[in-house]
Amino acid sequence: MDRTTPAPEDVAREIAARISSPRPPDAAPLPLPGDSWERRLLVALADHVLRQRWVAGVVEQHLSGSARLLASDGAFGHPEAVPQ
Repeated sequence: MDRTTPAPEDVAREIAARISSPRPPDAAPLPLPGDSWERRLLVALADHVLRQRWVAGVVEQHLSGSARLLASDGAFGHPEAVPQ
């Protein structure tokens, strides 16, 4: 790996840090790998995390469910008070 391409672990760590906290306005741009498919994968994974958080919010706020219970039990984690 050359010096211009960051290690995948460094990029993954940076993405996780930026997703978990709001980005300050003066933050440095995210270092991306040189390969276009790797960049596309990273963007898709970051979008997937945001989408999963949105779904968890909908489940908890509008459907009175538990995202943790659904994640661990799947369909069996459906809230008892809500008809299927």
